Amino acid sequence: GADLVYDAATLPALAALLGKLLNGGARHALIASTERCQETIQAFEAALAAEGLGWRVPDLPPGTWDFALSWARFCPDYAACGQRMRLLLVEPQQMLSARQEPSSRCCTASSPKKK
Repeated sequence: GADLVYDAATLPALAALLGKLLNGGARHALIASTERCQETIQAFEAALAAEGLGWRVPDLPPGTWDFALSWARFCPDYAACGQRMRLLLVEPQQMLSARQEPSSRCCTASSPKKK
């Protein structure tokens, strides 16, 4: 899904839906999100944790973010959002624990950055 993480009131329902899908056989979910407010991101992380889910930044081939961001400028609120986008790979927490801790890496028009 894209741009689903912006209204804190809807995040528990979104996390519950993702939990049903991921516990029903789906391997992972990809969420593309514009970072507008750190509190909303934290609320999404809490909602995921309540469902036994977590997230990580997926490994992408070189140049993938630059290509994706070349299309992002067509989004209606691109300028207002400071051009900060995240791609989150959501998985059950036990799968994440076997890999790595969630990263807060996000992307800007130049290149991926770690916060």
